[in-house]
Amino acid sequence: MLSIGDKIIQNDSYCIKRLYSGLDELSFDIGVSDRDIAIITEEAVVRESVHGQSYIIKAIDRGRKTEDVRCILDLDDWRATQTLDYDNGSDTFANTYRDWETDR
Repeated sequence: MLSIGDKIIQNDSYCIKRLYSGLDELSFDIGVSDRDIAIITEEAVVRESVHGQSYIIKAIDRGRKTEDVRCILDLDDWRATQTLDYDNGSDTFANTYRDWETDR
């Protein structure tokens, strides 16, 4: 099931595939006369409930009867919490892993 905010998108026909870049892409079609079409905007966050992932709408291709919506996995939360300044002083993997085990 897909949702944007608290609105459920009435479309269970969607596809998630892994791109060559390593990111996951969610894509789905929605009818241009569908009642949920108004909430489909670029940069909106789409929540997918089966895997519990969030995606950001990056492209909307409008056809005569349907819109093809393409979303990329939202990594903003992950980027906000990643540790960039880690330095183990060029130690070996075994010592680094042992230090990590003792810190847990």
